[in-house]
Amino acid sequence: MLIVAGGTASTYAGLHFGAAQLSPQTQVVGISVSWPKEKLAEEASRLVASAEVLLDISHKREEFWFETNYIGPGYARLSEGALAAVRFAARQEGVLLDTTYTGKAFAGLIDLVGKGRIRRGSTVVFIHTGGMPELFSKGPQLIDA
Repeated sequence: MLIVAGGTASTYAGLHFGAAQLSPQTQVVGISVSWPKEKLAEEASRLVASAEVLLDISHKREEFWFETNYIGPGYARLSEGALAAVRFAARQEGVLLDTTYTGKAFAGLIDLVGKGRIRRGSTVVFIHTGGMPELFSKGPQLIDA
C-alpha cells in the first residue's frame, strides 16, 4: 500500500498508473489536502488517460482511493490532526513533515490504521513529497509545544 498527499492528484495518478502496471496488488491511497473526492478522481482519470496515450499502455484498473476527512479548515490551513502528526513524526522518528501536505496525509494514515481501514501489520509506504520549508517559517514552537 502506498499513501500520498493529494493536492492536485498528479502524484497520486502517477503512482496509481505505475502500480497498476508493475504491482497490481498494491493499493494507492490519496489523502486530500484540499479537493473533494470527485474532483480528485476526475483529475486522476484525466492524467491516467493522458499517460495511457503517451505511453501507448492500457491502464488495468480504474478504482481510486481518496480520503477527504483530513483537510481540516482548508488548504494550507493548520488542522489539529496535521499538527499532532507533524509533532509525532518529529519526536518519534526524527522525520519532518509540513502541515499543508504531508502532515495531513500522515494524520490520515494514523487515523485509517486506528479505524482498521488499513490493517495493522500490513506493508505501508508513506510517500513524503516535501514541503519542509513551510515548517521553518512557522518556527520551532510548532514542534516544541
